[in-house]
Amino acid sequence: MINFKSIKTQLILYLSCFALLLALKDKDGAFLLTTLTAVISAIAAEGIVLYFRKKMIQITESAIITGLIVGYVLSSDEAWWKFVLASFLAIFSKHLICFQRKHIFNPAAFGIFLAIVFLGVSAQWKATYVWSVVVPFGVYFAYRFKKLEIVLGYAII
Repeated sequence: MINFKSIKTQLILYLSCFALLLALKDKDGAFLLTTLTAVISAIAAEGIVLYFRKKMIQITESAIITGLIVGYVLSSDEAWWKFVLASFLAIFSKHLICFQRKHIFNPAAFGIFLAIVFLGVSAQWKATYVWSVVVPFGVYFAYRFKKLEIVLGYAII
């Protein structure tokens, strides 16, 4: 059962619908395909880790969000396997680099960083030109995730 009150579910729905809108608006099917590749890869990586840890297969919201972010940030011109590897690096870093059972780095950002450094991928944040949609929803999600002070600090600086 989908819990529409969950902030993670809302973020998944927003990012998914926004990706579809951008792909249609820009006539960019490659963006949808690479984003879907990143999402499936993140789900698979998380599934592998959780299977070995808990002996159960599970699809987590955080894996879907990680894949969506990787898909949004890496350039659609990159090879499909770079999206797969970036997603795997993101998920594995979440489980390997942790303190008191909590990941230290944002998994998607860390996976993207590693992909840029070691694979030479290029990044391009999709939708920067649609700030009238990105900013209000960004503020909403930052508020709901209790990260608004980070956004405000960044805006002030």
